[in-house]
Amino acid sequence: MPKKKGPPYVDDPECKYVVVENPWPSIHYNAARNSDYYQEVGTWLRYALNKAAYPETIYSRKTRSDLVVKFSEDVDITPLLGAHYWPNFLKQRDAKRESSCIFEFNYRQHGHPETHQWAGQEIDLQDPPRWRGVVPFKQPYHPPAYADLRRDNLSCRDLGIPMPVPREDDVVPDPQPEVPQPKPQERQSRDRSLFSFVDAIQPKVEEAPAPAPASRPPPPPVAEPNPDQQTRDLPSSRISKFDVDPYEQDEAAASFLKAEPTDLRLPPLGAAVKREAGSAHVKPDPGPSDELRREFDEYQRALSSAAANVEGPAKDEPYVPSAELIAEFNELQSLGHWQEPVRLSPALHPATLAFKEEQRQRQAARGNVKYEQGERYRRQPGDILRINNPSIRILIQSQIPEDGKIGDKNRVAGYH
Repeated sequence: MPKKKGPPYVDDPECKYVVVENPWPSIHYNAARNSDYYQEVGTWLRYALNKAAYPETIYSRKTRSDLVVKFSEDVDITPLLGAHYWPNFLKQRDAKRESSCIFEFNYRQHGHPETHQWAGQEIDLQDPPRWRGVVPFKQPYHPPAYADLRRDNLSCRDLGIPMPVPREDDVVPDPQPEVPQPKPQERQSRDRSLFSFVDAIQPKVEEAPAPAPASRPPPPPVAEPNPDQQTRDLPSSRISKFDVDPYEQDEAAASFLKAEPTDLRLPPLGAAVKREAGSAHVKPDPGPSDELRREFDEYQRALSSAAANVEGPAKDEPYVPSAELIAEFNELQSLGHWQEPVRLSPALHPATLAFKEEQRQRQAARGNVKYEQGERYRRQPGDILRINNPSIRILIQSQIPEDGKIGDKNRVAGYH
């Protein structure tokens, strides 16, 4: 039977593989990857395992920035899995705020890397020469945090296997720093010296005997809180070799804030509530003063008296002209100036009418007829036509024939 060449690969690889996304130090181009670079990556992984094991081969591809690292079959790769934040394991204070995520390689889906166009680089146990004996990692190595391969947008999602979510039983809190307790003899001597100093500076005052407390009914029993319920309601802190994922912290905090508060120590219904002695005094709202009220009453009386003294509105009566004005109109009509009676304005005086009549007769004798603005103006021969200009005034003498029409010959008389 021929050997199967495609996935799934169910054979035993006789080794262990991990895939590294954004490996330290950060070099994303294959042209810059040389033997020194692979040696630094291998040394980093060796210190991440606290020198308990070392990688054998590192595989890379020109089209990917991820690396596949091979370990022997007996190496425990669990301490490597997770997110390695650079400021956590580097001694450099100004380290880049980046992270390198390591997951178990999916051998069942991809098989051996060397059979799928991955180039291998052998690694030895020597530190890089350029370090000159100075290791840039903290010792002991800071454990990685939990990383979710399915949720984070990582470049190695198709190569890795998701990490199992850590359980609460696996959480191991960090040891708290021990506070040195004083010895019993030192504590007693310290207390005696303190009490003697207080008694020396405090005046002696005889205390009156306290009054006997009045008989009160015993308080109602208070339900004891269930520690299992409190532990289940509150968000638990996950601090272990797998640090808490920031996304899980946000989700736990949001669920805790949205939960309804349950206070089991509230008093039961009908319990007596202590009230303060004395009645509550509410300050009344300030009203208008007596002087303001008197002024307002006087103002109202003045308005009513003024309204009573006001006379009614004047009546509209028709205008009746005087006898003298009617006589003048009849005289003008008898002279033949108007063919029919005309109602004139009362302000029109007869002398004004006589002056306008005289002016009209004078213009008729001259033969000039003046029309409205923009129409023709008839002139007599020898008249001077004046034209006003904003910048110059031109006098034009017109030679007008006997028929009264303006000729074509005009000459300029002068400039002013």
